[in-house]
Amino acid sequence: EDVGVCPLCSGCVTHMAAPTTSGTARGVAKARDIESMLPPELRLVDDPYAAAMAGWRTPRWLLRCSGHGLRQAISDALTCPGYVQLMVARTRLFDDEVVRACAPTAPGEARTPCTQLLILGAGFCTRGSRLPIPPHVRVYEVDQPSVQAAKRRLMAEAQRAARKSERAASASGRIVYLPLDLSEAALDAALRAHPGYDPAAPTVVTVEGLTQYMPAEAVAATLEALGRLSYHRLAEPGEFTR
Repeated sequence: EDVGVCPLCSGCVTHMAAPTTSGTARGVAKARDIESMLPPELRLVDDPYAAAMAGWRTPRWLLRCSGHGLRQAISDALTCPGYVQLMVARTRLFDDEVVRACAPTAPGEARTPCTQLLILGAGFCTRGSRLPIPPHVRVYEVDQPSVQAAKRRLMAEAQRAARKSERAASASGRIVYLPLDLSEAALDAALRAHPGYDPAAPTVVTVEGLTQYMPAEAVAATLEALGRLSYHRLAEPGEFTR
């Protein structure tokens, strides 16, 4: 699936003979990993699993020794200018929204905390394992079966690696994988069929880097499906709340 892919990025659309879902997921994971190589106090995103998800063809130790500026310059040359910064900023934007939506309410705050996180087109997203969200929040990841199989294998490898944290070990059990092609199946029907999913529970939904790969009618059907569910909040710059 990676024929014609450049050896560093191996996931950018620009350098792929034919873009694949798992290929673009690796490209975003590479951006998160590049950011995670910074000193902790400088990181906008800290993802201890991104290295396993990225599938680097360049030795990672060489990237770590090259310096952040050079890593970004190489990525820009192989993808497009600002690619890493864009992916990191987008990731942080969604991270902050998810954490805020799931956080307990402060005294006097008129907000209902979300108890479910629904990630559409999850790819190699690691929010369910790395974000500081309350332990009772259930995480539902929706994506194509082949992508989920690859992600689960890579996540298992990452959790066995030296950087595994206690938080990740405890969080991994709350993640539910729902294999579903949103271009072909109804989202709300699949969710209602899952015994653990509560369609009436406050839920934060992320749709990140997905709709450009879906037919317009599938995008409309997915948004309509969310509208048929009781109480969902769409985590993107324009909010969708019912």
